[in-house]
Amino acid sequence: ESQKILIWCLCCLINKEPQNSEESKLNSWTRGLLSHILSAFRFDTKEVGLFTQGLEFTPADYYPGLLKNMVLSLVSELREYHLNGFNTQRRIVPEKIRLLSRICIPLVTLPDIEPLVEALLTYHGHEPQEVLWPEFFDAVNEAFLLKKIS
Repeated sequence: ESQKILIWCLCCLINKEPQNSEESKLNSWTRGLLSHILSAFRFDTKEVGLFTQGLEFTPADYYPGLLKNMVLSLVSELREYHLNGFNTQRRIVPEKIRLLSRICIPLVTLPDIEPLVEALLTYHGHEPQEVLWPEFFDAVNEAFLLKKIS
C-alpha cells in the first residue's frame, strides 16, 4: 500500500505543461523514477495500466524493466527451491516448471531471458522424471549449435 501512495505522490509532482527547462527536467526525472518503481515492484496488470496510461508512458518505457524484474524473480524462485529443496514453504510444482520451460522455447536466444534459461537447465527437482518440456531442450540445443547462445 505504501508503494502505491509513493507512486501517487510522485504523480503529483509531474507538471502536465512545464513552463521551463527546470520543470521539464523534473518531469523527466520523476517519470524515470516512476518507470523504475513500476518495473521493480509487483503490481497487477490493471494497476500498472492505470499508472502508465495516466503518466502517458509507452510500453517501451517500462517493459524492459518489467521483463528484467520478472526474469530475476523467477530465477530467484528456482534457485531458492534448489537450495532449500523440500524444506521451502513455497514449493514449486513440477507443472509450473514445465510450463515455464515451454514458454521459454521461442525466447531462448534473447539475452534478457538467458538467466532464466540457465536456471531452468540447472534446476534439480525431486521428481522421478524430467519436468522440462522436451522441445525446450531442442530449442536450447539448436541455439547452442548455431552459436546464438553460449
